[in-house]
Amino acid sequence: MRYTLGGADIDLGGWAGLDDVRPIVRADRRRSAALEADRRRIEQEQRRAAHRMQGERRQDTVRLTAEERRAIARRAEETHRPVTAELYVSPITGAAVLAWVCGTCNSTHDDHLWRPQTIGGNYRTPLAVERDTLAALVEKRCWTVTSTWTVHGTRGDTMRATITPTPAYLAWVDATYGPDPTTPEVEAGEHIVTLQRGWWDVVSREGRRYELTVRPALTGPVWSVRYRTADGFETVATTGMAGTVLIGMRAHSAERGHQPADEGHAEEVHVHVPLAS
Repeated sequence: MRYTLGGADIDLGGWAGLDDVRPIVRADRRRSAALEADRRRIEQEQRRAAHRMQGERRQDTVRLTAEERRAIARRAEETHRPVTAELYVSPITGAAVLAWVCGTCNSTHDDHLWRPQTIGGNYRTPLAVERDTLAALVEKRCWTVTSTWTVHGTRGDTMRATITPTPAYLAWVDATYGPDPTTPEVEAGEHIVTLQRGWWDVVSREGRRYELTVRPALTGPVWSVRYRTADGFETVATTGMAGTVLIGMRAHSAERGHQPADEGHAEEVHVHVPLAS
């Protein structure tokens, strides 16, 4: 008699009764069960390892500092920075549009900084658009045309020219992705506390609370001071320099010196003044 065990034939030496076969069958089942248990255990360990690795990756993302996040954003800006200006004139309407072409994607990006700009007038072809007009529009976006305008494509409705960033644009990049701006100096009797990047809490000599902010722009930094009232905020001054905008804050505070502070204002000052000492 032959019996198949685990895919292999075993010669039982002629006739064998059920009492002889049952132990072999039970052993085969135990072996199969043990193999299945090992397989499930290995799969479970693999899932746990994958879950741990996923958790570690999530934790690494959470642990990124503000400087590291800005460095990543800066690299993305450099990767997708425009290298070409593109002029398109519609053969149907005659409208002209100036756009900016990414150096990596070779296409335009419609975001707040690189939004295409319509050029006034009606034109038959891109050649009809004045080169001085194009140069001025490119310069306004803080770029410089460094090559001649040449036809792009085969339809004759598009031209392109190479551009390079101006110092003003590079300064905007540094202000946006570089180190935190320096906290402005205040005079004796005034208090200033950093709330977050480019945002400070300032208390005047008269005990009035103001918000000081700075925002990078292609034309230079924009400093602004707002006064907190019971109804919201009142913009006091907006200039290109911290010292000048603080002068506006002092004048505003002095003018309101004879007026009582807004309800709840004294309590807010009490919270922030010790933090600056």
